[in-house]
Amino acid sequence: MAAMTAGPYGLRNAAVPVDLGTFPSQIAWHPRLRRDQGHAWLRALIANVVSKFNSPG
Repeated sequence: MAAMTAGPYGLRNAAVPVDLGTFPSQIAWHPRLRRDQGHAWLRALIANVVSKFNSPG
């Protein structure tokens, strides 16, 4: 995600100087938004982007 947004804002990516390891992450949605079409689309988009980070290669 950083690589996609750095250029337009004149930023650059730099390696982290320490091993951060891995950690779980979660996104929570209010129950009333479960059936909201806009939020369903956003959740699917986020899942698609994140799956690319978790894929080998």
